Amino acid sequence: MSYRRGFDWPGSLVLLLIVVSWSIGPIILHYFYRVKVSIWDQNSFRCLIALVMIWFIVAWRYRRSYGILARQLSRRTWLMALIPMVPALGLQITLSWSLYYIQPGLMSLLHKQYIIWAVVLTMFILPDERRLLRSLRFWAGLSAVIVGAVGVTAFKANVRMEGEAFGIFLVVVLSLSTAFYGIGIRKFLSNIDTLVYYAVVSTYMVPFLWGLSILFGDPAATFQKGSLIWAIFVLSALFNIALPHLGYFWVIRRMGVTVTQTVLMGTAFVTAVMSYFAFQETLTLWQWISGFVLVSGAIVTLLSEREILPSPGDESVRL
Repeated sequence: MSYRRGFDWPGSLVLLLIVVSWSIGPIILHYFYRVKVSIWDQNSFRCLIALVMIWFIVAWRYRRSYGILARQLSRRTWLMALIPMVPALGLQITLSWSLYYIQPGLMSLLHKQYIIWAVVLTMFILPDERRLLRSLRFWAGLSAVIVGAVGVTAFKANVRMEGEAFGIFLVVVLSLSTAFYGIGIRKFLSNIDTLVYYAVVSTYMVPFLWGLSILFGDPAATFQKGSLIWAIFVLSALFNIALPHLGYFWVIRRMGVTVTQTVLMGTAFVTAVMSYFAFQETLTLWQWISGFVLVSGAIVTLLSEREILPSPGDESVRL
């Protein structure tokens, strides 16, 4: 793969739309808390709708090459997808659950610590990445993320939601799940089209989410919610899950992993601004400063990873 020279207008536009989409996601999940839709029910309905959309996109993509799709959907693919499915399930649950205890801006800022977890955990699995331990840039990034995460938590405003400490704990679990999910995909499904493995992993997740909804939620009552809630379910499944993932893989192919993930770090600040207008969430000046330190540290860590990559081609993603 070769990266485009100059300014990539199509790639940049799609990346900007993904930033907006994934920034709105936490706002919508927190809105469900406000209108008494349980985490279990909103997860089951949104993810089921998104799953149908994703398989439709996969079918359209391979409409002239179903033989290639059939080879990718091998028995091994289905078996290996069970491994990243576990952290993916944890990611989906804790993302929604945390927003029932803390507001979107705080959650989004704290979640960016996942970069550090991903790098540290990868070192245990891939020995070559332990060369990062010799990188001053890595240690600077690690230190900044830790200081920023502590600051974002410690400099909270006095206004609190009930169970805030538990919500912060859930964000830590969310960050670990995000890291484990990425590692699992890289380790076991790296030779599969990213859109295909996402569809397979989601296929495993949805029955579990529905089981949790039946056990702990009230899907029958949620099904009878008004047209506004159903419109949000459908729009969120389309614009917060299905289309952004398709665009994410396409942008990575054009612009590379590092550039894409660096720009997506900005979702934390966009979400915080949106949450201020939507829910009057107010972050203190020191929280904003700490958030900037945290996100900057995560970006520095991303850049330090490039020091151990033998060539830019390692950042490619098969589509």
